[in-house]
Amino acid sequence: MLRTPALTLLLLGATALSACGDDPVKPGALVIKWNHGPTSATCGSRNLTTVEARVLKGDEEISSVNGPCATDARSGTLEIPEIAPGSYAIEVEGFTAAGKGTYLGKLARQNVSEGKTAETSEIVLGQKPAVINVDWNLPGGGRCSTAGITEVEVFLYYEASTVGTPVGEPQKVDCDSTGMAFEDLVPNPDVQLIGFGYDSARKKVARAESDFFALEAGDELEQVLALETCPGDPPACD
Repeated sequence: MLRTPALTLLLLGATALSACGDDPVKPGALVIKWNHGPTSATCGSRNLTTVEARVLKGDEEISSVNGPCATDARSGTLEIPEIAPGSYAIEVEGFTAAGKGTYLGKLARQNVSEGKTAETSEIVLGQKPAVINVDWNLPGGGRCSTAGITEVEVFLYYEASTVGTPVGEPQKVDCDSTGMAFEDLVPNPDVQLIGFGYDSARKKVARAESDFFALEAGDELEQVLALETCPGDPPACD
C-alpha cells in the first residue's frame, strides 16, 4: 500500500509518542535528617557511634544507609541517592560501639517524587524501649495438666530489691501458652519477675521468682521462671 506524506507523518508521530510512554521512571533522592531533640544530648553522651536510616514500605525494608555518629554531634543527615518514587516510612536508629541499638526515631510518611530530592522533617531519636519475653518451667518438668496448673500470671517490678514498684498490669495467660512479653519498657537497673500458677479453681498453687537483673535501652531479654509447688495439702501460696 502506498503511504501519503500525511499518513507517514501521523505514523511517525504515533511512534514518537509510544517511545515517550516507554521512558523509564527516574528515581528520586532522599535526605534523612535526625537529631537528639531539645536537650544537650550528643552521640557521645548517649554512647552512640553509628546511625542507621531505614526506608520501609509496609513491613518491607526498601533501602538503608548508615554513617558515623561523631562524639559531639547533636544532629546529622543520611542520604539515599536513588530511590523509586513513592510513599515510605522512615526509621533512624543509633547504635553503640558494641552494635546495640539504643535510640530510635520514626517518621510515618515521606513522599519521594520522580527525579527530585526530598528532605524529611527532623526525626528525633528517643531512648529505645526494652522487651522482656517470659516463659516458665513447671514443677517436676511435667505438663500443665500433670502439675494441676491452668493459668500463669507474672508481675514485673522495678527497684525490686528495695521498694518493689509494680510496672503496669500483671499478665495472665493459659498455662499451655508459648509465653508472654512485657513490651515498651523503660530501662531500670533493678528488675525482678514474680510468677504464680493457678489451678482450675483460680487458686495460686505454684510460685516463682527471677533473679534481680538490669534492663537497658533496646534490650530484648529472655527470662524463664521455674515454678515450684507451694506448701500445703492442697498447695496454697501466700
